[in-house]
Amino acid sequence: MSAGQGSFAEPYDPIPDLIERAERRRDGVDQLKEVARLAFHWHRPQLTWVTNGVDKDSETGELLYKAATVCACGIGEFPCPYRRFLTAAFGVEEAYQP
Repeated sequence: MSAGQGSFAEPYDPIPDLIERAERRRDGVDQLKEVARLAFHWHRPQLTWVTNGVDKDSETGELLYKAATVCACGIGEFPCPYRRFLTAAFGVEEAYQP
C-alpha cells in the first residue's frame, strides 16, 4: 500500500479526530456542543397518532388510531438507528418505555 492510502479492513471512527481538532480551536468545543444539540433535536421523540391499517371500529368501519412515539427525523421508530448511534458516540444512556 502506498503512502496516503488507508486500510479498508476497519471502519474509520471520526469522533477522536473530531474532538482532537475541536480542542485545538478557540471555539471548537462550543461548536461541537452546538452540533450535538442540533443532532439530538433532529432525532427527538415526537408524539403522533398511528394506525396499523387492520384494526377497525366495529360500528363505523373506520381505522382505529393510537398514540405512538416516533423520531422527528421521519424514520418512524424511536429511538431510530441514528439516535442510537448518537447516544453511543456521546456516551449517553437513555431508558425508553414502550
